[in-house]
Amino acid sequence: MLNTLKIFSLIAKQAAGLPSPSVTQISRRKGPYAILISCIVSLRTKDKITFEASERLFARADTPRKMLRLSAPEIGRLIYPAGFYRRKAHTIREISRRIVCDFKGKVPRHRR
Repeated sequence: MLNTLKIFSLIAKQAAGLPSPSVTQISRRKGPYAILISCIVSLRTKDKITFEASERLFARADTPRKMLRLSAPEIGRLIYPAGFYRRKAHTIREISRRIVCDFKGKVPRHRR
């Protein structure tokens, strides 16, 4: 029977040639806020669309404070054609507002 390390090694070798998920790609270049927002965009959306939509959005607003300067319809236009883009736009604004108001503009490292 193969041991756990060998199994993980085999999986890693097989996965090495596959493209990384969009949220993983974003996490390598950006911080916790971008990861959180990209996860929201990614729900019920193909990876390619998630990456492109996230890049468009972060080109305009890459912090919670900057995001609050955009209206929900503006955010929606930036993340379109992500699935449920109108609903996600409102959610992104609300998350950004809570981060600014409740956590001084920083994504918390813990849950309340």
